Amino acid sequence: MENLKGAQYYIVVSPDNPAKNPNPHYMNAGDAKQIAEWVRGGGVLLMMENDPANADIEHLDLLADKFGLHFNNVLVHHVEGDDFPAGRIDVAQPSAPFTHPHVLYMKDTCSLKLSGKAEPLMKDKSGELLMAWTWYGKGMVFAVTDPWVYNEYTDGRKLPAEYDNFGGGVELVQWLLEQRAALPH
Repeated sequence: MENLKGAQYYIVVSPDNPAKNPNPHYMNAGDAKQIAEWVRGGGVLLMMENDPANADIEHLDLLADKFGLHFNNVLVHHVEGDDFPAGRIDVAQPSAPFTHPHVLYMKDTCSLKLSGKAEPLMKDKSGELLMAWTWYGKGMVFAVTDPWVYNEYTDGRKLPAEYDNFGGGVELVQWLLEQRAALPH
């Protein structure tokens, strides 16, 4: 917990697996316990998983399961080549964490299963859960099944113009800041 002392946010993005890193640093039970204690004390944890071929799901679930958030080791929204519609996620009605409609792109994701007090935030058109969150002690946890707010999906170079990952990402960050401000101090 000493490494998180003074931190308000902790972000875990697409944890390495042997296909991406020959020497991945897996989540373990001890680290998961320390991170959960930090969240309980008022930290905000953001977990951005990925699909089974590109990230370690099994070990991150040691942490996620503590909050009633479980990343399913499955592949959904599989996209081949530039078949962008296969990864299209329509946010038609504003609801947390979004205040405006968006067309997001999430390519090759996993899915979520909830338990306990965890609450769904966003499902795709087939009913797969993609975003969820929960309060935990004095802190909160947000989980999403894809790290969809990075470089080529936010800078306008790769996606067709109707996709708005950048705008959705801005709203997600704003929502996370608002949740942090609402936490008991």
